[in-house]
Amino acid sequence: MKLKPYLLSMPMNERERFAAQCGTSYGHIRNVAYGKTCAEELAIAIEKESGGIVTIAELHAEFAELLASAGYVKQAAPPTESEPTHKEAA
Repeated sequence: MKLKPYLLSMPMNERERFAAQCGTSYGHIRNVAYGKTCAEELAIAIEKESGGIVTIAELHAEFAELLASAGYVKQAAPPTESEPTHKEAA
């Protein structure tokens, strides 16, 4: 998910709390949501604090290229109890 719709899905007080958890101000994170580039550290914090909903790669194209060239592959989340595992589906 892109950062802008992620932020807009929250009430304002949660947006400000999210920004603080990322180590920045809401004004700065809003600028990033509207296209301003951000530092790697902030991109990592946004992915971490959003629980992976907003990814580093979505925040900056160069980050995606760098991660791909380094062989980074994001792991899929483990199946939930309602989703069959590979063995159960067979």
